[in-house]
Amino acid sequence: MEQTTKQVYDKPRNPTGKGGFGDHPELINPGGRPLNINRVSWWYDVFGRMGVEDLKNWNNGSSQKVTLIDGEEVDKNLKTGYAEIAYNTFIRARKSLRDIAEVTDRTEGRAPQSLELTGKIEHQVSFEEALNIIRDDPITTTKPEESP
Repeated sequence: MEQTTKQVYDKPRNPTGKGGFGDHPELINPGGRPLNINRVSWWYDVFGRMGVEDLKNWNNGSSQKVTLIDGEEVDKNLKTGYAEIAYNTFIRARKSLRDIAEVTDRTEGRAPQSLELTGKIEHQVSFEEALNIIRDDPITTTKPEESP
C-alpha cells in the first residue's frame, strides 16, 4: 500500500528523542552558509548601519551591545578577526578612495563593467585544417629520440 505525504509526515522523526539539533542547537547552520560573524562583508554592513558615535566607541569597551539604526543589536563580545579587519578598513575608508571602493564593492556589489571586443577575423581555420597543421609541424611531430 502506498503512503500519502500526510501519513509519512505523521510518523515521529526521532522516537527516542536523543541526539540531533534538539540536544545541540548551537550546531544548527541554516542553509549550510557560513555564520554572519565569519564574513567580512557582514561586518561592513554592521558598521555601515551603526551610529557615528557607536562606531567611534566600538573599540573602547563602553558597552557590551550596540544598537544599529534599524534596531538590530550587535553584541561586542562577538568580535572576530573578520570584525577587526572590517572595522579598520571601514575607518580608513573615510580618507582612502581604495578602501571606499573595497567597502562599497562588498556591501553594494561591484559596479557593472562592460567590455567591448572589436576586430576582424582574417582567416577562419576549420578543426580539420588545424589538425593537419599540427601534424605537419616538425616541432610537434618530432619524437624525443629524433631530436638533435
